[in-house]
Amino acid sequence: QALNNQSYTASATLDWQTIGDLSGTVSAKSDRALADFNIGSGVDPIFKKNTEGNDTFQAIARLGVATRYSVEAGYTNARRHFTASEYDRFAYRQGTTSLGLYAAPAGNVKLGLVGRHTAGQYPRYPVGIGLDPQ
Repeated sequence: QALNNQSYTASATLDWQTIGDLSGTVSAKSDRALADFNIGSGVDPIFKKNTEGNDTFQAIARLGVATRYSVEAGYTNARRHFTASEYDRFAYRQGTTSLGLYAAPAGNVKLGLVGRHTAGQYPRYPVGIGLDPQ
């Protein structure tokens, strides 16, 4: 079987700023490529075409960038999928939110405290069977 494939990566980023000290970034990336044929983790090597896709979206907003103190909030959504059913257990969806407080006490010094929450879903990951983590 021929493994002819066309891979791609597409990405876009928008940096924005409003009056005052509110700014941020919005970005998205999508790529497709042939997946590794010997990924391990209990999956036998396969010898058929298997395409891996990864999609990511990220948004960040900042308040007070040019000031001594600033606040930053962010959200990221990521997704991974495969065309071969043997690799279904490695597909996932993940969302991350964050909130951070920053202080710039002097010059190039920036101190911060950030809280982050990540929730992921592995809808086809097998539970309760033995895997050989090679």
